Amino acid sequence: PFGLQINLDRDELDKLGYKELPEVGEECHLVAVACVKSVSAGETEDGEHANVTLQITALEIHPEAPVREED
Repeated sequence: PFGLQINLDRDELDKLGYKELPEVGEECHLVAVACVKSVSAGETEDGEHANVTLQITALEIHPEAPVREED
């Protein structure tokens, strides 16, 4: 969803193989596996709410769109 952010520090960037930092505004593609850590839903006087917490357990970053092979 728009506005969701992931912050990666030098250790994570090294593990992902980033040797050079990307330019600000540059787009990249993420491939991730995550584990659902918690789920909640309810209703308050302000309305209904829902929340899911994910822990990313595997992540790949591709500087450009991955090439898809045709069957």
